[in-house]
Amino acid sequence: MIAGSALVGLGCGGVWGGGGVLGVATSASRLGLEVSCRKDNKAKDCYDLANMCAGGIGGSIDLASAEMYYNKACDLGHAAACKAVNRTVPATTN
Repeated sequence: MIAGSALVGLGCGGVWGGGGVLGVATSASRLGLEVSCRKDNKAKDCYDLANMCAGGIGGSIDLASAEMYYNKACDLGHAAACKAVNRTVPATTN
């Protein structure tokens, strides 16, 4: 489940405010992040996509998808994504 605090600061005035990561958030940018997250396993793109899903940016609010993408980003080592779903960052093996 997504941590209650994970939704604080999301939306146009939060993660994407002040010029934001993507500038103008559209459904096309949401789709581009989905491809990058699923195909290329880019943790930051999974995290950004989770924020878009949680905030309804570029489409409707979809908390189930947001949780899925936060978990994937966490699995890929993204600390903020792990915090959003109350998980610890996985240990890396060298």
